[in-house]
Amino acid sequence: MRPTNQIPVPGNSYALYRIALAVASTKYVFIQRELTLPYDNTFAFWPRLPADTINTVLSHTILPDPIVRAVRPLGIHNDRETQFVPALSKDTIVNDRFVPRPENIHLLNLRRTVEALADPNTPAIQRKRFYDHSPLPYAYWNFENGNPNSPLLGNPDDFMPIGYDMIDDLQTDYDRINAKQAFLANAYSRYIGVPLEFNGQGGTLYPIDHLLLENRLVGFYQSLQSPFHFEEKEQQVN
Repeated sequence: MRPTNQIPVPGNSYALYRIALAVASTKYVFIQRELTLPYDNTFAFWPRLPADTINTVLSHTILPDPIVRAVRPLGIHNDRETQFVPALSKDTIVNDRFVPRPENIHLLNLRRTVEALADPNTPAIQRKRFYDHSPLPYAYWNFENGNPNSPLLGNPDDFMPIGYDMIDDLQTDYDRINAKQAFLANAYSRYIGVPLEFNGQGGTLYPIDHLLLENRLVGFYQSLQSPFHFEEKEQQVN
């Protein structure tokens, strides 16, 4: 392996997480486009991404294996005259306040989610439920007055900085992660450089719970020790 002091420093698991959400959100755009049967849209949410954001995502189809394995199965699955379609849920608003939900994170509500988790005015019961099922990789938590039932997210800006631009900043994330991929290609060839085709059809379902996309992603990150994050931390230590 090349010396750790040669590892490209910019780009980490937070950038990789944003890319994963961008890829998944773009996949949902294609799913909606290819629906051929009527469906109940009462509770469904379909991301409306800027065209330039979609173009940015589509220009990067070689991705880390954890993202591809999580996103590829998403799509329309047909069984005779029945279509099974994954969909995101609409944001939950209670008393005019956004409710952070671990099972419903996407690129368009990521900033609102982490802001709510870092805000002591968000009801503790909502923050605690999220904490108990948190899909956020490398989240740092504090506890109000040492109360384990009142967690507060300590690093919201790591997940999505204030004013994050879904075109220019997303492209920067890709540039940095691509540099990491190129560096890690030999040591982690099994997990680097996997192609993903964008369409609305679902791929092979793996024997893993697909209900929570982000939980699957963080599970893969942890199982791999996230080379993107691990190697950067190692470089900083040395």
